Amino acid sequence: MKILVTGAAGFVGRWTVSELSKAHQVIGTDKMALTGSIQADITNFEQVDTLFKKVRPDAVIHLAAISGSTGKNEIEQSLRQAHLNFLTNAQGTVNVCEACRLNGVRRLIYMSSFAVYGRTGKDRLPITPSTPVSLEHAYATSKYMGELAVRTYSSDFGIKSAVFRAPFVAGEHQNERNVLLEFIQSAVLGQDLIIYGKGEHVREFLHPIDLVAAFDSALVHMDDFREPSETFVVGNSPIKMKELAELVVNIVGNGNVKRLEQAVDRAFDQFSDYSKTTQFLGWHPKINVEEIIRRILNSDFVNNYRRY
Repeated sequence: MKILVTGAAGFVGRWTVSELSKAHQVIGTDKMALTGSIQADITNFEQVDTLFKKVRPDAVIHLAAISGSTGKNEIEQSLRQAHLNFLTNAQGTVNVCEACRLNGVRRLIYMSSFAVYGRTGKDRLPITPSTPVSLEHAYATSKYMGELAVRTYSSDFGIKSAVFRAPFVAGEHQNERNVLLEFIQSAVLGQDLIIYGKGEHVREFLHPIDLVAAFDSALVHMDDFREPSETFVVGNSPIKMKELAELVVNIVGNGNVKRLEQAVDRAFDQFSDYSKTTQFLGWHPKINVEEIIRRILNSDFVNNYRRY
């Protein structure tokens, strides 16, 4: 199968190209110049259409987006770059969908985010594909608009699609910031690992290898989908933030866990029920959070943390 991967220069994009190239013909594209990929800006429809006509893919995995994983408050970040979120994540996705329609591409995977669920309370847990969304900032709204575009093009134009919502994706060779990387960075530098409130709230962390395995399975099973577009939640075993911080300190052998009673609005539970993904795609995660931590520490990339 010939697969076009947008956002190939990003963290998930690089893993997607690398892993899927073991069994498929994979072509990467990104706004950034990248060896072995085709440079194109998804916000420019002419460039996207020209790219599709050149590559003639059988399937597209659409990952290109403005990332919400910067280690900064997503709400503040969204206020600073709301237009860029909507231009890239919403209009860019429409451009990819339209290029699929015009060029006869009938398989499309779209990478969404747990951000569309907002701050989840006990009444909306565990997270499933049918859990109501709560769009609290521009990043979340723009990603959900991308979902709506994908579903509309699927129902109206016969494009089979899979929408994936994922928690924190973390692993070696990652530039995007998230709490796990910040914990590891702090521990390596002998600094405090900050947890909010009592640290009892739980999160999930997914290695990109597991995520790409879900993509691959979706492409295989797409013809059997009951609906033109199916939404899948992926996740892993949840872990309390205080336990995560303590685990990092123990593995690294350095650092201290410190509680911050302020900012308790960030101390909410978020964990998934990915049974639909298991049922439809035969998927389950294989890399737990301890192995993710050890993979990061065993990679040369960990030296980059010392520059922060």
